[in-house]
Amino acid sequence: MNGKRTESGQREFDMFSQCAAAGILWVWLQDGAIQWPMEDDTSRCWRSKFFGHSATIRGMLDERAVAWWACDKPMIDEILPGVWAVLSIEGDRRSEERGIALLLTSEIVRHPCFELLCLESGLEVPEVRDRIAEGTPLVPAAGVPALADLVRQMHAAEFALGREYETADSVDRRLSESYEEIHLLHSLISGLVVGTEPDVFLSSAASELAEVCGFEWTAVLVDE
Repeated sequence: MNGKRTESGQREFDMFSQCAAAGILWVWLQDGAIQWPMEDDTSRCWRSKFFGHSATIRGMLDERAVAWWACDKPMIDEILPGVWAVLSIEGDRRSEERGIALLLTSEIVRHPCFELLCLESGLEVPEVRDRIAEGTPLVPAAGVPALADLVRQMHAAEFALGREYETADSVDRRLSESYEEIHLLHSLISGLVVGTEPDVFLSSAASELAEVCGFEWTAVLVDE
């Protein structure tokens, strides 16, 4: 799972907010199971409740999750009239990511099951209608392929960005390790001064070697 890095250097996942801006709920797919948002995230997003708390929708999605995990190409699936799922797959030789974009189309508002789905999810029908009217306009079913392309482009960008961060993290880690080794080598060389007592040098070398290597203690065997 990829994301963006904040000013403090920490990474935060951004696929959710990008999809939310387009009126889409993004969920990760791992080991044949949908990773639903945490409860605190659900409270801030009515779409999370609508898809994740409705027994009808969630049951159909969970049934399809195993098949989505096994398939080898992206796909578009209409779960119910006006309820769609878009499978996105990104990967390279090292790893692969799968995610599901869940979206509603304009047909759902006029469908008889709309009120039932709202009630199952614990949402009031007028509230959902208001949220739909205030948010990103729902596209008709004919617009789903275009939204699917948009989701896959965002996923591809997020995956590439994540790879860049992983590479940067790896370089930072190696530089840190190299610095410790170089510092140890410098200390050893600088301590090898002709005419000085060896006790201080040997004690310092053992201590620094233990710190760099992660040992609890080290011993120096001197062969005269």
